[in-house]
Amino acid sequence: MTAMGSIIRPDATLEERWDATGGPVLLTGTQALVRLPMLRQEMDAALGWKTGGFISGYRGSPLGGFDKELGRQQKRLKAHDIVFQPGLNEDLAATAVWGTQQVGLYPGARVDGVFAIWYGKGPGVDRSGDVLRHANSAGTDPKGGVIALAGDDPSSKSSTITSGCEYAFMDAEIPVLDPADVGEVLEFGLKGIALSRFAGVWAGVKCVADTMDASMTVLLDPARYATRDPQGLALPPGGLHIRGGDSPIAQEERLRHFKLPHAVAFARANGFDRIVIDSPQARFGIAVRGKAYAVLRQAMEEAGISDALAREHGLRLWKIGLAWPLDAEAARAFADGLEEILVIEDRRPVVEPQIRDALYHAAQRPRVTGKADEAGKPLLSDLTELDVGQILRALMARLPEALRSDRLRARIAELDALARMQEPPLHLRDPYFCPGCPHNSSTRIPEGSRALAGIGCHYLARFMNRNSDAYTQMGGEGMPWIGQAPFTTEEHIFANIGDGTWGHSGSLTVRFAVASKANMTFKVLVNSAVAMTGGQTPEGEIDVPHIAAQLRAEGVERIEIVSDDEDRHKGNPLIPPGTGFHHRSELEAVQKALREVKGVTAIIYDQECATERRRKRKRDLAPKAERRVMINPRVCEDCGDCSRASNCLAVEPVETEFGRKRKIDQSACNQDLSCVQGFCPSFVTLVGAKPAEHHVTASGAAPPEPVRPEVQGEAWNLLMAGVGGQGVSSLAAILGQAAHLEGRPVRSLDFLGLAQKGGGVYAQLRIGAAGAAPDSMSGARIGAGSADLLIAADMVVAHGRTARPLLGPERTVAVVNADLAPTAQFVKDTGTRYHAAEMLESIRHACRETIALPGATRVTEELGDAVYLNVYLLGIAYQRGLVPLSAEAIGRALELNGAQVALNKEAFARGRAAAMGDLQPPAHVAETLDSLIARRVADLTAYQNARYAKDYAAFVAKVRAAEQAALPGEERLSRAVATQLHRLMAYKDEYEVARLHSLPEWKDALAHGFTGTQAIEMHLAPPALGEQKRRFGPWMFRAMGLLRHGKALRGTALDPFGRTEERRMERALPGEFRAGVERFLAALPGSHATACVWAEAWAGVKGFGPIKARNLVGVRARLAQIEAPAIAAE
Repeated sequence: MTAMGSIIRPDATLEERWDATGGPVLLTGTQALVRLPMLRQEMDAALGWKTGGFISGYRGSPLGGFDKELGRQQKRLKAHDIVFQPGLNEDLAATAVWGTQQVGLYPGARVDGVFAIWYGKGPGVDRSGDVLRHANSAGTDPKGGVIALAGDDPSSKSSTITSGCEYAFMDAEIPVLDPADVGEVLEFGLKGIALSRFAGVWAGVKCVADTMDASMTVLLDPARYATRDPQGLALPPGGLHIRGGDSPIAQEERLRHFKLPHAVAFARANGFDRIVIDSPQARFGIAVRGKAYAVLRQAMEEAGISDALAREHGLRLWKIGLAWPLDAEAARAFADGLEEILVIEDRRPVVEPQIRDALYHAAQRPRVTGKADEAGKPLLSDLTELDVGQILRALMARLPEALRSDRLRARIAELDALARMQEPPLHLRDPYFCPGCPHNSSTRIPEGSRALAGIGCHYLARFMNRNSDAYTQMGGEGMPWIGQAPFTTEEHIFANIGDGTWGHSGSLTVRFAVASKANMTFKVLVNSAVAMTGGQTPEGEIDVPHIAAQLRAEGVERIEIVSDDEDRHKGNPLIPPGTGFHHRSELEAVQKALREVKGVTAIIYDQECATERRRKRKRDLAPKAERRVMINPRVCEDCGDCSRASNCLAVEPVETEFGRKRKIDQSACNQDLSCVQGFCPSFVTLVGAKPAEHHVTASGAAPPEPVRPEVQGEAWNLLMAGVGGQGVSSLAAILGQAAHLEGRPVRSLDFLGLAQKGGGVYAQLRIGAAGAAPDSMSGARIGAGSADLLIAADMVVAHGRTARPLLGPERTVAVVNADLAPTAQFVKDTGTRYHAAEMLESIRHACRETIALPGATRVTEELGDAVYLNVYLLGIAYQRGLVPLSAEAIGRALELNGAQVALNKEAFARGRAAAMGDLQPPAHVAETLDSLIARRVADLTAYQNARYAKDYAAFVAKVRAAEQAALPGEERLSRAVATQLHRLMAYKDEYEVARLHSLPEWKDALAHGFTGTQAIEMHLAPPALGEQKRRFGPWMFRAMGLLRHGKALRGTALDPFGRTEERRMERALPGEFRAGVERFLAALPGSHATACVWAEAWAGVKGFGPIKARNLVGVRARLAQIEAPAIAAE
């Protein structure tokens, strides 16, 4: 251990990534793509060229944030004469890019040429095949040039299908560049434009999460990106470039016979492909491309195969940047003298068959293995992405014996041992709709109907038991029905389509549906944001009036607008005559009506994206929420109807002295208010309220500085695991910046997937030694069992399949938040119980040391918001001597980040202070049976009177005595009877609800938890008004104080509420329960186990009105099932 120096780059800022040259800069892949056109224009200006730039495409992971970053940098782009025009869809954007290469063909050009960048997700490459082929065949301008960025998702982490751009580009005869890391994204992008200019072709650039969602210290020097044009190549008549009056045959000949050879020659001259390791006696060769190169280098490092050792034992390594068309001349030179070539590439083989073709006529051909060995047996997977373990095993199988080192064998044995240690996760953090998301309501359909899902957030409805299983590609929403309808007795379906998809291409589906005379209802879900990729505003005029007008123009006669404000669009002249306007609470009735209408009908569901509304409110771009929701836990029955009504993750379980209840997570709630429609009187809304501000006082003097760890090997490895919105990626960026300030090389990788929808988020951060070269680390991924530190804000994510394999029992120390946030499973099944202790034990078993604490509780109590949790956990890790960075650098990075600087610094300081004390929460002590009974006796006394409570106590005492006599020391049955009999006797009629809403502790919670409350409203369904809940003003809350005194009338002839079927049923249940218990007591001890299960099953009798009645039916069926064996035995 040693103390290290601190900041050596004191002048470093976040803005340097846009302006600095000549030195190391910390860049993400997305930032590299944004810096790229500015550098290209500067390099052109240095050549004396006046060029402009044009960028257009359509967003999609892993390029989901590209357009957002371009939008932020509009001023800089404009200064470089670069135009960013988001595309309506991918193929129209590609057509616009094609147009940039035609500027010089016509009069009026104000620039020497226009370089252009097109971008699109893998499926966008597929749908744009026609224009890509046309534009590439037509060619580029000699001072223009085009690169096409293809966002591939080979593991389908945030897509409906896996994707890889290579074969689509190859089919369009577009050269394919495959960068290995962030630095090469910039290099290949700049050189790719130069290649495009020289050869007259478009250049495709493969983009994956490992190069886009990653960051890296890059030595940014324009001299490294300078290119030279090969000389002496044969040219066709008129040259290689775009021209007017061209013909298809001439274009094809020019492309295939001249342009592609020129592209290969340019790549050869400018270092796209290079021999990284060579040996005078080379006998074994490895050819690798793209991201797989970083994985290979990491595998070699783990196997102890240094460059020197590789050279000594005859290894030659060829890193290929131009994946297609392969440089056949270079391939033959690479193969010279080799006995075997192992080709390493992700997913489908691209390079491997080209190498075979290049060597086919060679007199001495080496074996070529890759996806299979020479016998045809599988070797490297052609599915998803290769990892270090797969490559290590392939190396073990194919390398010469001299390179199969003891370290390689030991590492494989270690991987095998780690694999045996892996355990299936106990719970999953699946993506889900955000709290308050419009799709929580909009994707519901009436019973007996079916819906077709589409692309967008609403796709998640497939996993929510909403009979919306089938889906299509983007722009095909609902169209499978056209093929199904003639061959089924099913008469109607609903088709969900988002407003972003509508503008992209989806509106054509309506035209087809009308033309085919289909019976279907389109639900156009207008939320004014493309929330899946970051909340961008959909391009074009995609608002409710325009969509309604377009629907009518396409021939849809019946159009209904459903909204959270049914008056919002009334009177708009674009709205077609006859359009209906409805509140969203009427959605089911509207859908039932439309499914009976023949032909094509449409619902426009209008409600703003909850997450975007929240962001706007934080930035004062939208009015603050008028109401806050609270649940009275004493009234709550834990029936889950509020979760059913809202489908909302912000409705969470809370454990109380009277069992599990519900609460609203105010930090997550987006004030959608759907939850109040649950059939339950526990809800109140606070008009004008906002959560009380938490006043944080600064900490005292910092604790003693810890001794920080030295970097062992090539990097110190940090794994962070959490949930979308917790700031995991932000903290990774902050720590990366801190390392950059200290002159350390950095590699990081974020695993986001559907994190914005509440899914798991992972960040891997690798930090090198101070002063090490920027390229000294092999890759951004942490090897199996190689994490030095785990910061886990969420243990569900931390113990799962992605994070746990990276933990090592000899290496990893984990700092874990032991507070458990509910998962989507709780919304779908409100009976879900979590195995928190077991999840924590799973993490302990995988780590050298585990520091667990109730982090979220502590941070919320001390700082007022759990958003500071990760920084707090970092403070603990730092003070325990687990972080190599200095506090000074971390503090400066927090300042540069600029978000809540003072509070984040305080969170770090408090984490450090906490690390000096006892982090464990007080041990949980189960409530004694005596205490449990006494609490309920007191409650029943307040509920009715002492005599009523005494009756309860006497029966429980009888059960307790019988249980002790039969089974001394056992009290499970007594606990079950004490708990369930109290629930049945303290049924929540109007008087009890009034009493519980009048409790001083409830009023104190409302008064002290919020400020600015102007009025308290209640949400009730009085029997006289049916089952529809209504909102009542402050007078009702005050009336509760009077109504509670009516308990004296309870059960008497004068009780005005006691004659309903529900109340008669509730009065009879305690007697039914007692009678059942008596039967079991008579058969003790043999009946004990069955009696316990039977008594505990009564917990299912919960809820109000129809909810309780329905639950009672289910419980009685369960009771009969429990008793059946005993009855049969009699």
